[in-house]
Amino acid sequence: MYFNRVKKTLNGMEIHSSASSSAFAQSSSSNTSNSDIAEGEIYVNTDEYDEELFRMVQERKKKGSKRGKIAWLMSFPNSGTSFTSLLVRLASNTTSGTNYGMETNPGASGMSIPVYEWSEFGPFWIHPPGQPNIRTDTTMSIDSRCRNATICKGKKGGDNARNYDVPPPTASIITKTHCGSRCVFCPPQEYLETDLSFLGSCLSGSRKVPSRIKHGADVDVSAIKAAFMNGTLLSHMSRLPASIIQYKRQHVTYNPAVVEKAIHLVRNPFDNIVSRFHHEQKENPKQGKTRWVDRYSNDVTGFKRWCADEDTISERTSDESLANWTLHSYPEDIAKYFRGIPCHAEFVRYVHWHLAAIRVVEMLEIPVLFIYYEDYRNGVSDATDRILSFLNLDRVITKLPDFHSNKDYSQYFTDEERANASDLMKRLVAAKSSTKGRDLLERYWVELDIDKLYAQTKSIE
Repeated sequence: MYFNRVKKTLNGMEIHSSASSSAFAQSSSSNTSNSDIAEGEIYVNTDEYDEELFRMVQERKKKGSKRGKIAWLMSFPNSGTSFTSLLVRLASNTTSGTNYGMETNPGASGMSIPVYEWSEFGPFWIHPPGQPNIRTDTTMSIDSRCRNATICKGKKGGDNARNYDVPPPTASIITKTHCGSRCVFCPPQEYLETDLSFLGSCLSGSRKVPSRIKHGADVDVSAIKAAFMNGTLLSHMSRLPASIIQYKRQHVTYNPAVVEKAIHLVRNPFDNIVSRFHHEQKENPKQGKTRWVDRYSNDVTGFKRWCADEDTISERTSDESLANWTLHSYPEDIAKYFRGIPCHAEFVRYVHWHLAAIRVVEMLEIPVLFIYYEDYRNGVSDATDRILSFLNLDRVITKLPDFHSNKDYSQYFTDEERANASDLMKRLVAAKSSTKGRDLLERYWVELDIDKLYAQTKSIE
């Protein structure tokens, strides 16, 4: 679901947009609501926001400007982000960052801990540096105690139970971002982003902030009231068991000056889209959407129905036929090539995302490393070493997790559907005249096997 007004924060300046194409609207798994926006705040148009973002991009290129060591881990969702981030943490025994504060441990302030003191709106440490029980300040970051503190304490179980070092000053800090153009069941005007709005999404996320104590929790009410009266409520709540705290997202955007590199993950589009469906299968039950689960079984049949429903909605609402495709350099009649492709909008999002990611990296003039999901199948160790070398991190652990790639999604699309989708992706890439995009994605494009189709036809006769 999307909302017309979504909070944006740039360089400490709070900006809001009333544009329907806002870069900060997210997919159903990361919704916000109008109630998150305080009354009396000033709203400006997206052009004003883009102008400020463009100014900051130019500012970071100046000699002597303040720079960070963030290496974006850029991925269209479900492309291997979690596995890649885990590999880096385990192999180097260093912690990592994220744009998304809800997946972090809060600090002594009760909020997500930023990697840099001078960039309070993110990105944030996944495993905050320092032991939670010894933090007494609200600015624990790589700028101060973290350079000497070598313990990054996780949450619980598995990877989260490990203690991680802070990456050395010479290393880049791998940081998760999904950028934009990735919504599910949304019209073109919400996923066709300009280069600047896509960059804004890459720089955006949320800070984890305590909201309230869960109903029925056994707490000292008088102490909470006292903390509220003397202005220390957030600090007080951070010392309470996390299980009784209800957190909320505070949507934020940070300065592009913190970014110095990018790792661009790529996955087979057909597998990627099926994996997106499986992700929805996991997330919707958490949100109590039983009707969704009842309608879409977790198999090929459920996937086909899921695709058919989105395709039908798009046709019924005329969103695609009325979309301004030429504004984004696509043919005006591109919608006619959607026929015969289940989940055709997902393929458009996939291509638009990867092309935009390439252009954003070029805009920032930063080095990029392309990692294919399939690289892990060919050798986890070699792929990990490439990533560590790019990040300037040493490998300290030999044994790495196995990569389980035994999932078979071959039945989710027919040969003809794969060929039609490949033709559409070719047209989208060609329309942008993107040589890098073609080189990046063409390995996944398939041609219809005419001989095989002829043999099948003859067998029916």
